[in-house]
Amino acid sequence: MKKLVLAAMVSLACGMQAADVVAWRGAEMSAWTNHISRFANPRMTAEGIAVEAVDRDPQISVKTPVPFAGACNHYVEITVRSGVPGRHQLFWSSEKNGNFTAERHADFNVKRAGEWETHTVRPGWIGEGRITRLRIDPPDSLRGTFELKSVRVFAEGDARGIDTRKVTGVVFDAASPAQEYASITWYSSSMPGRRLLGFTTSPDGARHTYWFDFTHPHNLKYRYAGKTSWSGTSYALAVEQVLSGRKFPVENLRLVSGRPDLPPDIGVTYAGPELAIPRAGRPLALELILRNYGTAPARNVRFALDGLSANCRVLNASDLAPSGEIGACEGWDSVGDDWASGQLPNERRFRVTLSDPGAGRHAFGLTISADGMAPRRVSVTAELLPSLGLPKAHCMPAPKPIKTGRYEIGAFLFPGWDGHLWHGVWTRAPHRKPVLGWYDETNPDVIDWQIKHLVENGVSFVFVDWYWSRGHHSHAHWPIAFGKARHRGLLKWSLMWANHNGRGSHSVADQEKVTRYWIDNYFRDPQYMQIDGKPVVSIWSPDGMERDLGPGGCKKLLDVSRRLAREAGLGGIHFIAVRSPSGSTDRAFLARYKTLGFDGTCVYKYMDGGDPKVPPRVDGFQEYKNLADASLRHWRELQENANLPFLPSLTTAYDDRPWRGEMSSPVKNINAADFRRICVDAKKFADETGITRLLIGPLDEWGEGSIGYPNRELGFGMLEAVRDTFGEKPAEGWPLNYAPEDVGLGPYPRADDPL
Repeated sequence: MKKLVLAAMVSLACGMQAADVVAWRGAEMSAWTNHISRFANPRMTAEGIAVEAVDRDPQISVKTPVPFAGACNHYVEITVRSGVPGRHQLFWSSEKNGNFTAERHADFNVKRAGEWETHTVRPGWIGEGRITRLRIDPPDSLRGTFELKSVRVFAEGDARGIDTRKVTGVVFDAASPAQEYASITWYSSSMPGRRLLGFTTSPDGARHTYWFDFTHPHNLKYRYAGKTSWSGTSYALAVEQVLSGRKFPVENLRLVSGRPDLPPDIGVTYAGPELAIPRAGRPLALELILRNYGTAPARNVRFALDGLSANCRVLNASDLAPSGEIGACEGWDSVGDDWASGQLPNERRFRVTLSDPGAGRHAFGLTISADGMAPRRVSVTAELLPSLGLPKAHCMPAPKPIKTGRYEIGAFLFPGWDGHLWHGVWTRAPHRKPVLGWYDETNPDVIDWQIKHLVENGVSFVFVDWYWSRGHHSHAHWPIAFGKARHRGLLKWSLMWANHNGRGSHSVADQEKVTRYWIDNYFRDPQYMQIDGKPVVSIWSPDGMERDLGPGGCKKLLDVSRRLAREAGLGGIHFIAVRSPSGSTDRAFLARYKTLGFDGTCVYKYMDGGDPKVPPRVDGFQEYKNLADASLRHWRELQENANLPFLPSLTTAYDDRPWRGEMSSPVKNINAADFRRICVDAKKFADETGITRLLIGPLDEWGEGSIGYPNRELGFGMLEAVRDTFGEKPAEGWPLNYAPEDVGLGPYPRADDPL
């Protein structure tokens, strides 16, 4: 591709020399060193500007010698040498938009510390006006020196782009042995910034043809594309793994002007035991999650199994020739749309039930056939644990809570599992399947099982996400179902008002209304949690209150609620600020929460939070072990700097790619062993400080990947780490952890579950 230096274009209009704009390097940068910010003693080197980080937000800002009009076909080459690998960022400001903001940036990934690297960044700054300043941000965890050698701006002179009036979609071939997240990316003349359309691949290792229709209504409303994103001229169309900054390996990529003719092509998303924890002693149900990538429906789907042991057979012959079909691909993928109202038309789940093959590891072959496609064979494995030999029960056996002495262990819950939210999980993350199945949380029996699994593993209270905006109440089902649960008397609970609402959603009148709702419906419940004799409410967004009412607005609203609670004879309200997932321990940052009127603080889940002592993200991911390594030091810094009581966060991490695709900040290698280390350190911290009320991150964010409830991937490992660390083991041993099926109960599916 021919590189047309942008400076040459600018010089025609303004009479400047090309060299004045083509690059900033070495001595040329010296004129703008006064624009370097938040570094100590910037100094010139033979190669460029070298700086050393002195705080949590290192950055270098350089003023452009000649402002130039941003275009969607520009790209920037940046040559840097950084003390850390990981995600770096290019920000820009313009005459139209004078501030550096989160909307005006593009990422690039430094691969190796201490080596010069040149990175190509496409800012997509069409519509921004004349660009006036650039800023480069190394990771907050920068160690040592960051050096900037040059910044050069180019335009794709030969690239005519894609005429979106003639092109409606893209088709390509890809094969993947594991599920991969990737995105189709491009830049549009109709709107600034990079456009993304996320998708997942089939993990069966077979080559599939993927088609995406940019004009499909679903894609037009996709949050990272936009309804006008496929209009005008599009540039630099690519298939990428955005988190890592890598090209995704595809073949035979071609543009299409309509619906392509693709024969049925079934991919296998999951093939394995239906239960999260399968055991011997009962039939083995296999769950098959299949997707058709063809634009013709897959009719007469049928299955064949081989390699079964002599004592294992298919119980229902009809399972091998199920009725119906798998619909045709419509050119869209639901990844990145966590509010999808239903499953994809080309996805379907099946069940094949086998007789009990006995405990142990079993492997056999599954062949899938349909009219118009070649048979596809995949390997299936099933690891069956020995039967527990428990008798069948008419209802859930009564829980046996364990004691935790002076330690009081709580956890966050997200009550979203009464319907369609599962659609963004079960085909994206089948490894997360709960022990209770894809359950309906409006069922009090489900709440009873949750209570049992919590109190038998040392968790005695929960903060439950709760939604209210301008009098509109959503996700209201959990307190209702909890009120009907048989064993509700064993668990304390309180509200976490998830008030991340739009501008103007807070007012004195609305605060009075929401508080009266709390008083009338929750605060008098004997199971509602109190601290110092006052009902507890945690608040997600103090800043939203300040935004809507101005400085002092948060305290004003909290005082309104406290007054109403006192008038109702409740002694007030104990308010806890949720500092989102922030890991900040900055003294000034923490001090403001007392000014805002809070009695304490907590975090939803501890993340790296800009902590320079946590290793930087590599390829867009943070390692869970790094969070485990840093937790104790983080709590100690909070203890030193906080001016309010706080609940230490035992993080369950985060990976929300099933819901949001690659526009995420995921943690990888989440495991129970590292969570056990977090628990051990939390007990050590509690013994050091006397802070014995501890708060586990979310247990049931199945879409966001913050999980502690028992599931297919981790079993009971997370809860048992809590039990083993803080619990007082009874003489007869720990209560047995088991699933409903182990006593002949369940499942508890939602009403729209197709199986």
